[in-house]
Amino acid sequence: IQYWLGMGWHFPEPGSLPPLRTASKRTALKYDTPLAGWYEISKTALMTISGLAFLRLLLALLSFVTGVLCVNMSVIVPHRWWYQFWCLSTRACIYSILFWLGYYWVVIDGKPAHRSETKLLLSNHTALVEVILIYAVAHLPSFVSRVENLSIPLFGGIVRASDAILVDRNDKSSKHKTLDEICKRAVDPSAPQLMIFPEGTLNNQLALFRFNRGAFEAGQPVQPICFKIPYQHFNPCWTGQCV
Repeated sequence: IQYWLGMGWHFPEPGSLPPLRTASKRTALKYDTPLAGWYEISKTALMTISGLAFLRLLLALLSFVTGVLCVNMSVIVPHRWWYQFWCLSTRACIYSILFWLGYYWVVIDGKPAHRSETKLLLSNHTALVEVILIYAVAHLPSFVSRVENLSIPLFGGIVRASDAILVDRNDKSSKHKTLDEICKRAVDPSAPQLMIFPEGTLNNQLALFRFNRGAFEAGQPVQPICFKIPYQHFNPCWTGQCV
């Protein structure tokens, strides 16, 4: 948490971090880059009228659909080379999505731990960018999703390829079943890695929410992943006033 609060493009040197303090809920949900001022309004109007905004969204959507198709293709033939080819294709599509959304360069300090070292990848959560980036960098790890998402076209292939954990919110015991499955996978040598966002919601990069205990119940090593998206005019978080 200290690293995340003090981080710019890279992790700061030890001893150079600001003191931690408790943030209010209002601060954690505040959106600090509203659409205001001549620059923001003019830029938004230009991108909208020219059609560039819609074009980039369309290209990002096409890249997303192509990536989903690649994930679905990876489970058709049970062969390692087949799977690796489509995994690489999926990663290319994910980086294409980021490019069209304006994330031209992603600086990464360190690398994902091998699944023999840890099964649990824990990250802060500010936008949907973290989900797809971890999915690409960590070689299509597993995740937790609502069972209702199976109704989304092609999502079933992603669930099978990633061996995702499905949660049924209509089942009162679903929370305990999910926790049991996380603990089981944390000690299973053959299980895929699992990405978890222990805040349980999205923050605005100005504060962190308290981490839920579920990911730590297994008592196994975890790898923390800290995202910070530098910005000046647009905070890409998806919380608070921007929703």
